[in-house]
Amino acid sequence: MRTTHDLLKTALLAGIALLSTVGVARAQNSVTLTAARQTALMPDGASVPMWGWVCSTTTAPVGATCTQTNGAAQTVPATGTSTLWQPPLIRVPAAAAPAATGLTITLSNALPVETSLVIVGQIPQAADVNRLGAPVRESGRPQHPAQTSSTWTIATSADPFQPPTQSARARSFVAETPAGGSATYTFTNLRPGTYLIESGTYPAIQGPMGLYGVLVVTTAPAAGAAGTAYPSPCTATTSAACVTTGVRYDADAVALLSEIDPVQNSAVDAFLVKSAGCAASIGACTGTLSAAAEMKTWSLACSTMGPAATANTCYPPAVDYTPLYYLVDGVAFDPANPSASQLNIGSTTTAATAATGVLLRLVNAGLRFHMPSTVGLPMVQMAEDGNLEPDVAVALTTGHYAQSATGVTFPQTAATTTTPQPKVVSDVFMPAGKVIDILVFPASSGAYTAASYALFDRELSLSAGSVKRDSGMEAFLVVNGGAAGTGAGQTTGGALNAFSTAAAVADNYIVPAHATTFSGNVLLNDNGVHNASSPCVATTGSTGPQTVPAGAAGTVTLNPDGTFTLAVAAGFSNGATGSFTYCGNGNSALSAQVTFHAATVGGAPTANADTYTSHSATLLQVGAPGVLLNDTDPNGYPLTAVAAGTATGCTVSLQSNGAFTATLPALATPAARTCT
Repeated sequence: MRTTHDLLKTALLAGIALLSTVGVARAQNSVTLTAARQTALMPDGASVPMWGWVCSTTTAPVGATCTQTNGAAQTVPATGTSTLWQPPLIRVPAAAAPAATGLTITLSNALPVETSLVIVGQIPQAADVNRLGAPVRESGRPQHPAQTSSTWTIATSADPFQPPTQSARARSFVAETPAGGSATYTFTNLRPGTYLIESGTYPAIQGPMGLYGVLVVTTAPAAGAAGTAYPSPCTATTSAACVTTGVRYDADAVALLSEIDPVQNSAVDAFLVKSAGCAASIGACTGTLSAAAEMKTWSLACSTMGPAATANTCYPPAVDYTPLYYLVDGVAFDPANPSASQLNIGSTTTAATAATGVLLRLVNAGLRFHMPSTVGLPMVQMAEDGNLEPDVAVALTTGHYAQSATGVTFPQTAATTTTPQPKVVSDVFMPAGKVIDILVFPASSGAYTAASYALFDRELSLSAGSVKRDSGMEAFLVVNGGAAGTGAGQTTGGALNAFSTAAAVADNYIVPAHATTFSGNVLLNDNGVHNASSPCVATTGSTGPQTVPAGAAGTVTLNPDGTFTLAVAAGFSNGATGSFTYCGNGNSALSAQVTFHAATVGGAPTANADTYTSHSATLLQVGAPGVLLNDTDPNGYPLTAVAAGTATGCTVSLQSNGAFTATLPALATPAARTCT
């Protein structure tokens, strides 16, 4: 019997044999990208500085296409520049064997710094131009302080510790495109699959700034024919049982996962404004950043918090990266505009036919791990980082592979019971930079049934921190126009309906008796409201704390995120009320009243006399509840014991929980005594 190891070895050898035949011809495609300063608009109204790649509008690609990652065209003005950040998706048709698939990307750089691009997961070829393997290194960066000892004290004066010489740090992992210039990156033998494209220059800075996108190399579906996502790793020649169709699909969608740290991005932009003569956020720059400025070691003086003369003269420390916004295809989910976060499979006019399943191409371009999950659609994991899963490769090579509109199976026989089964998961673990292709199988009957399926991050990147709820890394897979209707998750004309209209809801709070301050959040019960102001700050909403009178209740400090602190007025008690009104999102018509009710103070507690007898002449100890055991409060509040005077005939130590210790002086002759 052949083991799984033997089958996997056969599959890999077959794949190598197949790859060795490639290269006799090449189908070359071309795309032009422009790296430029842009902005990203967040659901809470914030505008975050970004860098992005703009697809060319003047040079038509040969075979390849360049769009937004959701498949829609980038919204590019006639000048060829864009102020709205939209990560690109480049689709390249896979060449028929034995020809190789080639791609030339011309990168124009409108940034005031050098940049570059790499395709993560593609194997560099000798004929590639500006490929991986020739990094550009820094020069003149200060070295670390001299190290004269090691962790383990084995060095002696006769044999002192000699640390290795530090090499110059890599600035770019490929040839650079200089500021204001252009460069060509040629890939001569692209493998079919899904790949992350990102900047190869200072990735910890330029990556979070937004220089990333997706490359898809595929044989796309055609009328009446499924597409091929991954060719089989074998041929009929290398394996008689080979399933030569490979991994097929009816339609596909790209879900690009990423995050934004607005503090880091704003610090980078402020650096450009100060040191390269750039206009704020977007626009032209009169200069460029010098290598010395880029290599400057971060300090408080050169940070955004430094004095005016030296502030914003260095990059921020990437180690402080703290994302606030979480995105799918460059968009943070907004319940008021969910159609901006929909991934379309087919449409209301052109239905996708069901035969082999829907391929979701999941790409993590962020620096955090994520766990995407599709609600109601089990996922079959087919490939990672452009490579078939080993179980899929084995099944294709040994002939134990079947694919239909309802799923992927590995048919078994009595002789092949060791053949692995498809990896079916409910979520996918994706570290930074990971790419995973999964197949899902929506309900179908000839064509896929119109429906919508939520895609979200089970790691719970589902809000924009403290500034926006019901947001984050969430999208909807809309199949054949989605299920028509008026509810949330349903569609009108193929576009998802808004989940709810914004509504501010009145709030009522009970302020405990004797409280001096009281806190809460007026937005917790509101829908679609992300900013509170009082008095109303029209259009923009408030940007800082406001002091608001609340009648007899006292004075309120109201923050833009809805949190507040009430400084309770003296004498506010026994059912008294006070209130104030706030508006939401800078809209005076979207307002609600907040009312404070002073807790009613009931009757006084009743303290009853207690009698204790001690069998010790000098000591009596009683544990909790002690003197409170027979006392009552008509409101049911917990009681606290406090001594009302000085004890007579003894010394008493009374605790707040009612426990006490009574100590009496010793007597020469025993006698009964009383202590009160």
